[in-house]
Amino acid sequence: MARSSGTFRRLYGKFLLFLLFSGYTVAYAQEKAKANFSAKQLESIIIDEEPCRRLIGDVMITLEKFTIQADRAVYYSQKRLISAQGKVKIVHEDGAVITADHLFYEEDSQLAKLRRHVVYKSDTATFYTDYFDYDMEAKQGYFGHGGKLVEGDNVLTSEYGQYSDLDKSAVFHQNVELVNQAYTIQCDTLYYNTVTKIARFEGFTKITSQDGKHTLTTHEGGEYDASRQQSTFAQSQVETKAYTLYGDLLRADQATQVYTATGHVKLVAKEGDVIIAGDYGQYEKEKGIAQVHGNTLMTKILAEDILYLSADTFVATEKEPTEGHTDNTTLHAYANVKVYKEDFQGKADTMIYQSADATIAFHGDPIFWSNKSQLTADSVHVLFRDKSLHEMRMNTRAFIASEDALGNYNQLQGRNMVASFKKDKIDCIEVDGNAESIFFFIEDDGQLKGMNHLQCGHIHIDMEEETITGITFRHKPLGIFYPPQEISEEAKALKHFNWRISERPTRQEVVEHGYGTRETYKEFKLDQKY
Repeated sequence: MARSSGTFRRLYGKFLLFLLFSGYTVAYAQEKAKANFSAKQLESIIIDEEPCRRLIGDVMITLEKFTIQADRAVYYSQKRLISAQGKVKIVHEDGAVITADHLFYEEDSQLAKLRRHVVYKSDTATFYTDYFDYDMEAKQGYFGHGGKLVEGDNVLTSEYGQYSDLDKSAVFHQNVELVNQAYTIQCDTLYYNTVTKIARFEGFTKITSQDGKHTLTTHEGGEYDASRQQSTFAQSQVETKAYTLYGDLLRADQATQVYTATGHVKLVAKEGDVIIAGDYGQYEKEKGIAQVHGNTLMTKILAEDILYLSADTFVATEKEPTEGHTDNTTLHAYANVKVYKEDFQGKADTMIYQSADATIAFHGDPIFWSNKSQLTADSVHVLFRDKSLHEMRMNTRAFIASEDALGNYNQLQGRNMVASFKKDKIDCIEVDGNAESIFFFIEDDGQLKGMNHLQCGHIHIDMEEETITGITFRHKPLGIFYPPQEISEEAKALKHFNWRISERPTRQEVVEHGYGTRETYKEFKLDQKY
């Protein structure tokens, strides 16, 4: 009997060695850990006075809702910890897969710490990092030292953040960048849901189109709906080739490439010192058209003054740059156009501003006042040079009138006129075609000496401080001088004379009209559920 017992012990010892060192798979059930182990080799070892299980080759550890695969692993029985290395793979029962070089798993807290070449694949996205702590119960992971989320054609990267597989949401912090085929987004913090396709931004945010031609920035953050390709930003701006469009609220439709701004809107030209303010704005990228309407005001910075222009609507059209001009934009103003400068005011139905040559054209009953003079024509072109008023060209039925000290009106009319300015005051006037004038002569003592009515082909007038210093009549001048007692009321006015001083715009009427002060837009609030 004793011999048989010794023989049994020897055979049992050899069988144990066979289990530990053979190439066959062995399984070990641990009731306390509720885990099943299998590997090519299984050893019982002591680490820091704690009994452990070492698994080598084709390691498979099965837990309640997932399995762990690796080249090798160690199970700490007392602490209920698993350390695995080499082609680590966690497969969750819902199909999510995480791979890494190293894994440290705490059974009690169900926290998996994965390091180096971590790849998390779910049904909606793939996540990459080198440092990932994942709560297997909550299905929520935290990453540091850089991470990347790939979802469709969207690629999200940041320094650190978290990802939840339960609600399919991710939070990215510090040096956040989202890149796709259309644009690149950079921000401080980004919340993204892979199901709703909604991204919410916080802090400074910059969006740049992949062609580099358009940039949107905001310091307040906003939202982007990737499924609808629409974004909404607070206190933001979008840059085009020629303009920067600002607004309290800016919405961008990536599909149609239309940007809409609301509240305290400003359209600022990169060249030409032109700013257009209003309540609402819109930019159509494909057409290169920007418009501002609702309480609008255009401001043009001059050398020693500011020119203000109000209207119902402004529309700017970008064109290809010409030689010497990177900004080749045409700006239209429609309805109720009014102009104010300290010594120059006017009004018209429409206005066209050409940025390339700094020319402003007015149409639709244009009328202007320069100091004491009233100027009208079928159309008027105002030219600026070196940020100063340089020339005014009045085309067809041009007319200039001014009131003297006795209440009489000096008048000058012709087919076309050109008024040249020096220091923003009329320096000389050229009248070409069917020129006709009425001038009243006043003695030094203030008494009326008479009135001169003259007609000719061309008139040249020199002026200084709004006073005529010389007149030259050319091409068959014909004139009549009327003594005071022979001046009739009918003779005092030329055919198209109409004194319209009551229509002269005031500063309050023009300047206080604009700046986008009407806050009637619906206030935008970020969706906290993202």
